[in-house]
Amino acid sequence: MIRRLIYIITSSFFYSLSILSQSVCNNLCVSDIEVNDTLGGVNVEVVYNAMPNTFLRYPGVTAMYNANMDTLYLGSWGSFMPHFSGPRTYWAAQYAVTANVEDIKYVDFVYQDTLSGLYKTCLLPYPCNAELCNQFCPTNIELDSTGSLAVDIFYDDTASAFISYPLVQYVFDNNGDTIGEGTLNFFGQIGGSSQTYTLSTNINTLDSNFEGYIMFIYGDQNGENQVCYIDYPCRMTAIIEAENTMKNIEIFPNPFTNRFQIPMEEEGELYLINPLGHQVLRRELNQGVNTIDITEEYIGKGVYIAVIINRNGNRITQMKMIKK
Repeated sequence: MIRRLIYIITSSFFYSLSILSQSVCNNLCVSDIEVNDTLGGVNVEVVYNAMPNTFLRYPGVTAMYNANMDTLYLGSWGSFMPHFSGPRTYWAAQYAVTANVEDIKYVDFVYQDTLSGLYKTCLLPYPCNAELCNQFCPTNIELDSTGSLAVDIFYDDTASAFISYPLVQYVFDNNGDTIGEGTLNFFGQIGGSSQTYTLSTNINTLDSNFEGYIMFIYGDQNGENQVCYIDYPCRMTAIIEAENTMKNIEIFPNPFTNRFQIPMEEEGELYLINPLGHQVLRRELNQGVNTIDITEEYIGKGVYIAVIINRNGNRITQMKMIKK
């Protein structure tokens, strides 16, 4: 499903003609969609969270999609009436033969950038997920030894939280130019963990003071696709500090069959999470080397994530493990 989403995004007419604007997209929220009994189609309420008297030129809701990115409704763009900070209602006509408001998951919003004169577009989730996006923090972006762009994302949530098939789709500089493109989804990421995403790039150097933003796509715990535009460097110092407390604890052997060992400097707990985000194993850990025997546990072959927390409830490490 997320591959379909990526294809639609990259092949969209408006997307191909414009540049995504992180600052505006982060401040837009589709707050309500309801049927227009008089004109048919739907009314779409979009809230622009900005300073008073701030406005967007030639705004418009151009299309609405279901979870599979099938077009359900079509709107218009280039309204002469600017969208000032606060809510505004747009109208869209039914496009699909059968279309229900309950099926709408994404809304294309377009406006004209005041400085460049270019039309820019935001793919907005419905209902808006601003609070969810605030859980993700890009802590580092750099060129790795292979010439690829490496992006570290910290996911600030509890150990039981899990997102599926995450992808850093694009990295942009502050001019809106694309400097990196991702094509490979991870199988997931758990709350409280940091993960490195690799993107292709055509740049040879990256300024150590680079600033920009990323487009991050993932599946939430309800199986819904979400899209976030996130600032870099991360503005949330608490998240950065939490990531810096993570320790590199070696769990061996990995891959494993029925046993593995965990050396601990302090007491803690181990959680083994499957790709669906479900806890399949929990064990107490003592100071020293702990031998974990799962001979009597039914844990199938596959990829898991091991999470270790200390007695204070702080996550101190996480790593991918493979059951043979």
